[in-house]
Amino acid sequence: MDAPLMEASVMEAPGEPGVKSALRVFEILELFAERRAPLRLKQIATALGLPPSSATGLLRTMAARGYLSVDAATHCYFPTERLAHLAGWIPGARFESGPVARAMQTLQQTTGELVVLAADEDLVVDYLAALRSSHGMQLWTPPGTRLASVNLGLGWMFLARRGADPARTLARSVAAGLVPAGALAEAFVADRITACAGLRILATDARSYPAAMHPGHPGGGMLWGLIGGPPGHRGLGLGIGGPAERLAANHDRYVVALTEALDGVDAAALPPR
Repeated sequence: MDAPLMEASVMEAPGEPGVKSALRVFEILELFAERRAPLRLKQIATALGLPPSSATGLLRTMAARGYLSVDAATHCYFPTERLAHLAGWIPGARFESGPVARAMQTLQQTTGELVVLAADEDLVVDYLAALRSSHGMQLWTPPGTRLASVNLGLGWMFLARRGADPARTLARSVAAGLVPAGALAEAFVADRITACAGLRILATDARSYPAAMHPGHPGGGMLWGLIGGPPGHRGLGLGIGGPAERLAANHDRYVVALTEALDGVDAAALPPR
């Protein structure tokens, strides 16, 4: 029987093969977080561009360690509770999987719209989780999407809360390849960050962005809200997304629903007395 790939990497001296194996394990876990469904070996290998032999070794080792289960009938892999418990002790993880997740469910049930949880990751806004709309006409942004903070409503709010320098942030974003050079004017970014200072909720649609720079569907809109969070926790935001016309027609009702969700989450973040 072939030795599992991860087992071999542990035995060898630190170097590129072991680093690649570790990175691939994280890529597999991120793929499950994005798909949220059982996956076959071929699906995983194709999605990540892995040789089948490498994917087989990684998956067998993760299953042998109890982090993945394998369905004998379908040959599909899926994360186990052991993997969930691995980070469950972290206060921030409990906060996001508890009060925040419940707020997302309530918000989706109240509005019927796409509901997004996103995080502030310096130059990008990282879509952590999303619940699909129940309307016939809907928009969808999958978890794992990463958009430039300088060109997203929630990003402007994050940058404003951090007191980020517009010129430096834009320059770094261009250098990182997040936005094309010249696509966003420094004055535009500075204006948006200044306008978002102190805001808790912000509505955006195609009119909020320069031509051809809308970060989503041109006919879509978002209603973003900032989460307070526990002390030291990463910046988080909740968003309601859908066709711009429907968001505009329900603006007041959605603002109330989002405010209630944010209030509940922020109250849960307070330390017990």
